[in-house]
Amino acid sequence: MLEGKIMSNENQRHFVPSDVKVSGINEDGIVLMDVARDRMFDANITGARILQGLQEGKGVDVIVDELAVECSVPRHVVRSDAERFLASLKEYGLLRQGE
Repeated sequence: MLEGKIMSNENQRHFVPSDVKVSGINEDGIVLMDVARDRMFDANITGARILQGLQEGKGVDVIVDELAVECSVPRHVVRSDAERFLASLKEYGLLRQGE
């Protein structure tokens, strides 16, 4: 599960708060439920891959490199999209940066 601490790059830690649950991960993407605020957030398969990579302890740079190669997309485009995705999760309270 995604709840609990997950690693990011540059020695930063991100975690999914315990009141956020993963409703489902499939070939279409991921759905996160914020139980405390009664909200849902869905992301495409790329978003799901980013979260799964973090959960596996991969840094954002590693995840970006993998996606850029697999999708034949320039690295800077993937990096920008990944940063925007993570910022959205933080904005909605679905991902927090820790120590």
